[in-house]
Amino acid sequence: MRNLFDGRIMPLLCLLAWMLMACEQPLMTTDEDSVEDTPVEVDDETEHTLKVYVENLQSRCTRLNYVLFQNGNKLKTFTQKRADSDFGHKSLDLAPGTYQLLLLAYDGDSNPTISSPEKITFGNKSPGMSDVLYAYQELTVAEEASTLYIPLRWASSTFQLHTTDDVPSWVRSIRIYYTGGSSTLSALTGMGNANSRQEVIFDINDSQIGSPLLLEVYSFPRLDKNIKMQITVSNDSQVLLERQYDDICLSPGSLLRYEGRFFGETQEEMQKIYLSPFE
Repeated sequence: MRNLFDGRIMPLLCLLAWMLMACEQPLMTTDEDSVEDTPVEVDDETEHTLKVYVENLQSRCTRLNYVLFQNGNKLKTFTQKRADSDFGHKSLDLAPGTYQLLLLAYDGDSNPTISSPEKITFGNKSPGMSDVLYAYQELTVAEEASTLYIPLRWASSTFQLHTTDDVPSWVRSIRIYYTGGSSTLSALTGMGNANSRQEVIFDINDSQIGSPLLLEVYSFPRLDKNIKMQITVSNDSQVLLERQYDDICLSPGSLLRYEGRFFGETQEEMQKIYLSPFE
């Protein structure tokens, strides 16, 4: 038995001891395998709060859009209504970077179509567009909260028709059709950038019969272009009176009133009165 232990078992025990010693040696790694020495780049996607306060927000504006762009792409759109408790100020949570912010304030029940900062389209049919104020600026979001106060500027112009004579009993509707202006705004220039055909139809109710009348329509002026306006007055079935006014000169924020006798048999000269849009 002793010879068997010495001759067969001992070599096996020695081999087992050598294997155990080898398992205790550290595993060597190459430079490619090292995780500790390889830098890992992680994008900073932490969002920071930008507080925007809108200034010069007119009381007649009932709707406010905040539209955020980056590198020509529309990222987010937020809409506020006058009844909202935060109307006129907004907190935006954004990752650090450079953005473009478009603000639109107006009176309406729906948002305009915003294809880009250069193409903001309001309706060119009844009820048409309204007073429109805007702002467009580039902003940089840093790695800390910040606050911006952004004043709005007038984009639209207003034409008013004020009749000093009374509305005849046969009048049922008045159509104002006009060209030379635009229902599409470029926020880069603050001017209209499309040759629009705009139309607004006013239904006349019984309370307006027998009294002077005040109507108004809106447009975005175009550079070096005047507005041509056709006004037609109809009864229940046909047009009975038509007036044509050419070379109406408007600029952003202007209010031009044509005032005088309107419903006579012949077209009379109207007094042209430039007013402040605040009046």
